[in-house]
Amino acid sequence: MIEAQLGRDPDKPWSWPSYLATLRDRLRCPVLLLVVTVDDAVARWCARPIETGHPGWVLTPLVVGPSHVPRVTDEAMAVRVPELAVLSILAHGKGDDAEDIGRAALAGAARLDDERARLYADLV
Repeated sequence: MIEAQLGRDPDKPWSWPSYLATLRDRLRCPVLLLVVTVDDAVARWCARPIETGHPGWVLTPLVVGPSHVPRVTDEAMAVRVPELAVLSILAHGKGDDAEDIGRAALAGAARLDDERARLYADLV
């Protein structure tokens, strides 16, 4: 399960374990929680272990924040890994090199099929 988290939400330590248990029951397979955020302080908050109360079940969300994402400014790299380039602009789009990152991400998206190219361009 992937969750975008823009700020601290005191309900999430209660709802995330429920989301996973429900999804695990519905899909009948192992599940995990990946939280993506554009703020390192929020990323640290999201990564805290969640004590569920059940012995042995402590949920520690997997978290990707800006410090986990490289700044992709090289267009050749963006063409090789366009998803990383788009993630890079989402993570670093307000920094000094945002224009270079955005240009690279658009170059990477331009080489994809029309559907993904439009989606990625919209995200950029």
